[in-house]
Amino acid sequence: MKRTAQEIRTLKKELTKTRQLEHKVLAKESREPRGLGLTGKIREKIPEKAMASLEVAFEKGFTLIFTKGDGLIDKMGIEKARRQYEVYAASLEKMIYEETLKAVDKTAGSRTAVTKGISTAEGSGLGIFGIGLPDIPIFLAMLLKTSYEIAAGYGIDFRDEREKRYTLALFNTIFAAGQDKMAFSDECDAIGDAIDHGESFDTQIYQEDIELVSNTLATDMLVAKFLQGFTFAGVIGGPINLHMVHKVSKIAKIKYKKRFLNRLLIASYDEHII
Repeated sequence: MKRTAQEIRTLKKELTKTRQLEHKVLAKESREPRGLGLTGKIREKIPEKAMASLEVAFEKGFTLIFTKGDGLIDKMGIEKARRQYEVYAASLEKMIYEETLKAVDKTAGSRTAVTKGISTAEGSGLGIFGIGLPDIPIFLAMLLKTSYEIAAGYGIDFRDEREKRYTLALFNTIFAAGQDKMAFSDECDAIGDAIDHGESFDTQIYQEDIELVSNTLATDMLVAKFLQGFTFAGVIGGPINLHMVHKVSKIAKIKYKKRFLNRLLIASYDEHII
């Protein structure tokens, strides 16, 4: 529907702020080194066979949860996020107010605190008993749930086959290091742009795509999961799981908020901004 000049200004102002935050966050994370300090020292001591086993575990776990876990994840509180968004959507249909946009932003992913708590308990609890590999699918489900719940909070259906491609690009953006992070971010934006404009693109999910995401994620988690395989040393897994869920939450919220605002602009027949 056609929006008033004030509504357009409100949307553009919020979008500009979101883009500035995105640039700041991604630029900072792109400069962060990987594999130094304690992590690097521990990594050097991990046997090559153990490293290979963990990489395979992440790939199998991510493939299983990503391709067949929608039903399970969808039952983990995501419907509540959808219903809450529908309430705000009805309000935004009548008039766009800054307060309403802030309300959407506040509630989108508001239950990630619950996810963080579950993930921390899962990592620490299983670690105490020396369990490392078996809990990887559970942990990956928590990461995907975090992303999906935020998407639902901004009115985006993660179950759509096109959104699956977006999720893969999003996770590569989140867990990539250096300049790769910016490249994946651009790819993520391009896919979101095509979806939101109704443009056609290759939506097929290739095994190579899943392998790329799982290997990128595994790089960040190998040390934690290796430690979690040892009795008592495994308690470190909880805090690290919490850190990873927070990492997903932070960037996913920025990306989905940007698409949410951009969709409102597209619907108002204004110029496209991303």
